Amino acid sequence: MTTKHTFCRICEAHCGLTVELNPDNTIAKIRPDKAHPISQGFVCAKGLKFGTIADHPERLLYPQKRNINGKLERIAWETAFSDICTQLKHSIAQHGKHAVAIYFGTPMIHNALGVLAVHQWAKAIGTRNVYSAGTQDNANKFPAQNLIHGSPWIMPIFDLEHAEFAVIIGANPALSQGTFVHMEGGTRAYDDFLARGGEFAIIDPRYSESAQRWGGHIPIRPLTDPFLLLSLLNECRDLYTSDMPAGLDTLLALAEKYPAEKASTLTGIPTEQIKTLAEKIRTQRTTFMLSIGVNQGAFGTLSMVVMQALAYLTGNFDVQGGLLFNRYARFIDYLVGLPEHENRITDIKASAGGMPCGALANEILTEGDGQIKALIVVAGNPLTSTPDETRLRDAFSALDLLVSLDIFENQTGELADYLLPGSTWLERYDVGAWDAMYETTGMIQSAPPSRPLPAECRTEAQIIAELSWRSETPLLGSTFLARQFTDRNLDTLIPKLTDPIQKLFAKRLQNSDALPWFKPRAGVYAGKNTSRLRFWDSKLLGDEPARLVTFATDIEQLYKHDTDTLLLIGRRGRLAQNSWVHNAGRTPKDKDTRAWLTPEDMARFNLEDGDSVRVQSSAGAIELRVSADDTVMHGTITIPHGLPDVNANTLVPAHSDYIEPTSGMHRMNGIPVTLTKIMSK
Repeated sequence: MTTKHTFCRICEAHCGLTVELNPDNTIAKIRPDKAHPISQGFVCAKGLKFGTIADHPERLLYPQKRNINGKLERIAWETAFSDICTQLKHSIAQHGKHAVAIYFGTPMIHNALGVLAVHQWAKAIGTRNVYSAGTQDNANKFPAQNLIHGSPWIMPIFDLEHAEFAVIIGANPALSQGTFVHMEGGTRAYDDFLARGGEFAIIDPRYSESAQRWGGHIPIRPLTDPFLLLSLLNECRDLYTSDMPAGLDTLLALAEKYPAEKASTLTGIPTEQIKTLAEKIRTQRTTFMLSIGVNQGAFGTLSMVVMQALAYLTGNFDVQGGLLFNRYARFIDYLVGLPEHENRITDIKASAGGMPCGALANEILTEGDGQIKALIVVAGNPLTSTPDETRLRDAFSALDLLVSLDIFENQTGELADYLLPGSTWLERYDVGAWDAMYETTGMIQSAPPSRPLPAECRTEAQIIAELSWRSETPLLGSTFLARQFTDRNLDTLIPKLTDPIQKLFAKRLQNSDALPWFKPRAGVYAGKNTSRLRFWDSKLLGDEPARLVTFATDIEQLYKHDTDTLLLIGRRGRLAQNSWVHNAGRTPKDKDTRAWLTPEDMARFNLEDGDSVRVQSSAGAIELRVSADDTVMHGTITIPHGLPDVNANTLVPAHSDYIEPTSGMHRMNGIPVTLTKIMSK
């Protein structure tokens, strides 16, 4: 048995792993790497079970084409490339460069060469139609960061290690560690924080696993986070001085309209509790985490800006124990930044997360200049992970060409004309450039393949590069360079580049300051650098005050009467990571696949545990069983994302009203639904 050291690439945490291989290169065991300088032996269940995915009997192992009868048949790579590229060239010639669209899923974010190839090919084609899973989970953060810091990639870093007080909004790190967070020791860092006297404020509609483990729960009504943040900013307005960054005064003027008393009626949080929270933030060294629960609301971009303004006003910005920043993150722009394009249907500009996926179906179905005719899906499943599956299914059926590059035939692949077998992170070289921007230590990690690719599989970078030069749109602007990516000898070239890097970064194991230029630190914006910060842009945020007024009225009306309407919120399971991990090879507990309601709401709808219900929204309906759960807020229903048989995103409307105009981020939380009992247990 052979043992290899690597790191997980399911999420940003990039935890260290050891992989034990059988003589036939199948995976015997994946274990935590206790010697890893950051994860230090911590790893979640998803990473440990990834071997069942990589060696799954349903994994795609060769190219396939759907024949005239709708059946898949095995084809050679040469045939696949020739057929696909002939159709791509035809689409561009007949309908223009925007007729080709690319969608990439979460796995590509952690595929260094693959994501580089995707963005470089999109630039070579010149298409505006680049879509990603980002507009379902975090696209709001990019325009916010671009406004404040002048780069979409300079994210605030949660410095829990040195904080006294930690405010976590819309996150459940006990299960997910958190988006854009890379903690030393994994979730043990939260235990250590409590042990040394730290205190949490965990703001969430549900009494989440994190709140149960670490305390500090503050229940909040879904979608009302911006009102809480503005009220906290207003409570600290006396700290403002005229020499503070541009736009902070405008933000404070907006916050003045949402004092604690007003915010209380909207959020359901008592006025005194809001004031107490503000007092703790202004008197203690406070760090902040704002994550997917807020991102998927209606004001994710504004909330991200207000959170950082609050940190700045209270002295918790760019200081140890508050929010830290890694200014070198801006270099990512040069590698994967895309030109600014505007969506032809919604007039929403693309963010670093790409075009809004909520508009993808319309872009395919609406005739006219720039209509999408061909879609390349790379390591993604937009049919189930984006809003309104019903309409998107119609759109995909209308395409001239749909290609799915993946390790499985997922729901999108079931409609694809071609299936191309890709790689897992156990079978390719990678550099952890993504996580390095968000960790609190100065390290970049790289890893060679733990085992060879299956015979007819190829890496995503190789496939995309070959598609690029064969379709006469070579990435990097050069057929010669594009062909270097497609050459199988690339597997021998990469070690020649990465081995010296690995040796250099190996110093990090003995010396925590070996790479100080990658380490976020306090004082990045000291002195004159503060003048580079901005907290308001009328072009980006100018419509938000009016939207807030309308939204506040809707919230007040919703909660004024105890109606039969419930608000749908998401939920993540311990073994699930969106749809692509397929529950990590284990069958989740029965209750974990059900919708949860409060015992009071169960009684109101005459339901018992195990009953089957129909959940209906303006977009569609799903059927599943229900359970009572006292962690859920009254008036809400929570359904896990990524279940193989029940797609909660069917309930999410793709209407433009659900697309945040500042970022293209889709509102995936707080969806009004009705509930009907269809069968007793």
